[in-house]
Amino acid sequence: MALPPKDRKHLESVIPNDLRLFEVTDINRMFTYMEETFHLSKKWKTVFTLELQKTERSISEQEFFFRFARKHLDPPLQQLLVRKDSVVFAMARFLIHDRIREKRKEEEGSR
Repeated sequence: MALPPKDRKHLESVIPNDLRLFEVTDINRMFTYMEETFHLSKKWKTVFTLELQKTERSISEQEFFFRFARKHLDPPLQQLLVRKDSVVFAMARFLIHDRIREKRKEEEGSR
């Protein structure tokens, strides 16, 4: 039995502010980039899609992607690349760097 929306816990987002510009279409770009760059198995996208179908509808697809990636993809990538910071967040920033730069220019211009 599903809980009414008012009784559900409010999940705090794992998405950093600059990555709020990350769109649903960018998820496919991320998987493609990881497949081409790291030879990530295409099965990961299938696993992601299946888990997404089982999740609550109150969570956005982008939020679910970053939660999934932090759990399943980030730890091995961090270990392989010997990085402490999130590799997934860095890749996402790289893929949408034009949007991030444009948003920063807009914010600086409005000050």
